[in-house]
Amino acid sequence: KCILAPGSKPLVVKFAEGLQQKMEEKTLYVALLPTELNEEQLTELFAPYGELRQVRLIRRPEDNVSKGIAHIRYAKRSEASAAVSALNGYAGLHGSQRPLFVRFFASKDAGQPSAAETYPGYSMHHTYMPA
Repeated sequence: KCILAPGSKPLVVKFAEGLQQKMEEKTLYVALLPTELNEEQLTELFAPYGELRQVRLIRRPEDNVSKGIAHIRYAKRSEASAAVSALNGYAGLHGSQRPLFVRFFASKDAGQPSAAETYPGYSMHHTYMPA
């Protein structure tokens, strides 16, 4: 809890200049995951493509059940790119009725919309804290 002096302006916390963009360049948005998939299984699925920095399964706050959405951050963009190439459209997950949707959170690839453009309700501002 933070108590501010009366009449003071609210504290504003932002990512350092360029930090958010660097994180987004290596972060994937994954959708259409089976809701019973857990973080360990998600890590096993994405680990073969590079060094994982963060695996975050998005859950409903009221009951902690997965929404079938995850954010995966790699150490390098090339690793994230390999995961997109291998897993976007992958249909071999147990319990999944549809193929995976895997995109860069903020795409720099020509012709490929970012996940933020594809799913406008999602924002990195609500997802990651600086390491």
